[in-house]
Amino acid sequence: MKSFFAIGCMLYTIFGFGFHATESNAFDPFWMRFLVSSIGFTVVILSQISQFFKRNFLMSLFLTMLVYNAHFYFLLYMNDFHPNYKLSLLVVMITTILFINNPKSYLWYSILNLCTYEFVLLMSDNFDKDAMLLGMMILLVLIFGYLKNREIEYAFERLKKREEQINDVNNNVYYGIFRIDMESRLLYANEQLVKMLGYSISEDRMVISELRSVLQSSSEISRMMQNNQAIHDYEVQLQRRDGSDFWGQLSLRPVYNDKHKLECYDGTLIDITSRKKAETELMLFSAAIDHTSTGVIITDKNGGISYCNPYFMKLTGYAAKEMMGKRLEDFGVKDDNSNLHMWTKLVSGLVWKGDLNFYTKAGQIITELTSVAPIRNDKGQIMNFVIVTEDITDRKKAELELLHAKEQAETTTKAKQQFLSTMSHELRTPMNSVIGITNLLLEENPRPEQIENLNILKYSATQLLGTINDILDLSKIEAGKLELHEDNFDLHYLLINTKRTHSINAKKKNLSLSLKVDEILPNILRGDQLRLSQILNNLVGNAVKFTEKGEVKIQVNTKRESLEDVNLQIKISDTGIGISKEQMERIFDSFSQASSDTSRKYGGTGLGLAITKKLVEMMGGTIALESQIGRGSTFTIDLTLKKGSKAFKAEKVAEVGEFSQLHGIKILLVDDNKINQKVASKFLSKWNTIVELADSGQEALEKLKNNSFDIILMDIQMPEMNGYEATQAIRKLADKEKSNIPVIALTAAALSEEKEAAFQSGMNDYVSKPFAPAELYSKLAKYTSPNFGSTKETIKLS
Repeated sequence: MKSFFAIGCMLYTIFGFGFHATESNAFDPFWMRFLVSSIGFTVVILSQISQFFKRNFLMSLFLTMLVYNAHFYFLLYMNDFHPNYKLSLLVVMITTILFINNPKSYLWYSILNLCTYEFVLLMSDNFDKDAMLLGMMILLVLIFGYLKNREIEYAFERLKKREEQINDVNNNVYYGIFRIDMESRLLYANEQLVKMLGYSISEDRMVISELRSVLQSSSEISRMMQNNQAIHDYEVQLQRRDGSDFWGQLSLRPVYNDKHKLECYDGTLIDITSRKKAETELMLFSAAIDHTSTGVIITDKNGGISYCNPYFMKLTGYAAKEMMGKRLEDFGVKDDNSNLHMWTKLVSGLVWKGDLNFYTKAGQIITELTSVAPIRNDKGQIMNFVIVTEDITDRKKAELELLHAKEQAETTTKAKQQFLSTMSHELRTPMNSVIGITNLLLEENPRPEQIENLNILKYSATQLLGTINDILDLSKIEAGKLELHEDNFDLHYLLINTKRTHSINAKKKNLSLSLKVDEILPNILRGDQLRLSQILNNLVGNAVKFTEKGEVKIQVNTKRESLEDVNLQIKISDTGIGISKEQMERIFDSFSQASSDTSRKYGGTGLGLAITKKLVEMMGGTIALESQIGRGSTFTIDLTLKKGSKAFKAEKVAEVGEFSQLHGIKILLVDDNKINQKVASKFLSKWNTIVELADSGQEALEKLKNNSFDIILMDIQMPEMNGYEATQAIRKLADKEKSNIPVIALTAAALSEEKEAAFQSGMNDYVSKPFAPAELYSKLAKYTSPNFGSTKETIKLS
């Protein structure tokens, strides 16, 4: 259209030259034609370089044609309606109508032409037939123009509507649409492309620059465009206006004209940043799964395997094609109930965790710690299952070995306990006879030369019994069977009694044995009195034992006192043989003494200090040693004990001879050992009791059914029916008086679990063999006194 208009302007000028050559008498100034033609040429040039004139080119042509119209009306008037100017005017009018596509503009143009023509007629006063014919022709041209304009208007409306639809579609899609020429210059871009690059609609030059830099920077795209090739889904990285990068998927299709010549490229650009990010994450996730040391399997909703990672394939020995489509249980051990439990839980939509056993391709069984979780879609329907496994075959083997070792250790411990129990019983039984007969002989006024021998015999037996007790205590501590029993006790009484116990041996060696107690130390405390006494007796006994001259000191101080407890420091020091620095490091070890000479000279097993240290630590305290060879040793115990009840009162200490409570009571003595029967019977007879013997639990049960007794002394380890079984049978008797008879265990069994079993079987109390006459006497007096069952007081004897 621009070229056509430019040619028209040129013809217009040439026509002017020709007219001047042929019609020299006509009024047609050349400068005026040149001016009008220059206006036309100027509009064409501006439409090439100015965006404003590009967008408004048709309106510019229309206005220019009005100038041409005015020029020919002027020439028509000046040349008295010359035929050439009539024709020229009609040609210009028809040409002008071609550029009018607006009804309002055409209406004004028609009015302007009619008014101008009427004005020219009036001014020229030329109302002849030719002038009227020209007017009719002008009217016909305007009518023709009106009809043309209506058609053009209708066509433009359809074209505009179609263009709007196309623009709506182009602007509403989620990807950019553009057209570029062969030099990568942008001819068209939709709104989405502009926004995608971060610009506004008015900044299309920036879009052109960005696209051109991308297209020209890629050698692959440039090569394909030079070869007129289409580009499909090419991934490029672009930059937005704010400097942020994003990924786009570019497609270009060449557009040819009717002569099959490449004119331009139509392109699309899709923002795939999210997809690239997801692909990156998926790639990392896939790499993690492929290189993880756990098995990962994905199945469909029916359990068919659709993916398994390399680790699981390596673990089982199967290739991917051998596993695809099969179910996990196809590789599992058939009799493994875990599979059934797993699918039962998964069908209900829950996550399952547990152990599964699989066969490898080589036929080996492996154990996998397995977790299976359902994957659901947006509607909550199960689509897949994800299975994660961890190989725990070695762990399971180790657990089985550990379990086997534990069972063996428990069996060994049980056998050890049984052995200790049996050995304790077997050793204590004859020791009961030796110590018991010795005590009886000492009470039967022996000759002076016999007293020394009997004392030696009693001392040796007592030492042997102490060794047996040490071994049992150590085994109980190591097995965790030793329990502490907390109760109120008088610490001052305990300390005085400890000093009294060792004063005889100290006196024999001419040693000074002293006791110094902090005056502010509370009397009544809470703790295990028996074990604290054992600790003190071990340490004081050792101090006296290993000291030939000088003194042994017992000193107790209060380090700290609160409302609830008191922190004690107990020191036992001597002037004995002492211990070297090297020997101090192992003095608390089991079966350790200062030296082999010490063992030969002083005797002992080396268990006393080991037991003492373990007991102190069980009570929450510490023990320390300071010593020098030849200058003595000091053992320091740091111990915290709770304060006891102020209402507690220590009970009276009395001798056996002070009591006559056992006179006339009937005792059933149950023991399968005849010597033990004789030893116990002699003491019981001395206390004026009536004793009846039974060799077994079954015999004791029969005698109780047919006779009445006040109390029963029951051995535990007996053939046919042991003491536990006999006591349980007694408690089930229909006769309430007989079923509630007091039963005291008199046994060589000394382990804590044996004592516990005695109480659980229904026994009332427990006396260990070899028994101390005073202890047995007090227990008998306790359970046969009139207040038995209504008081918890016991009679303590020294």
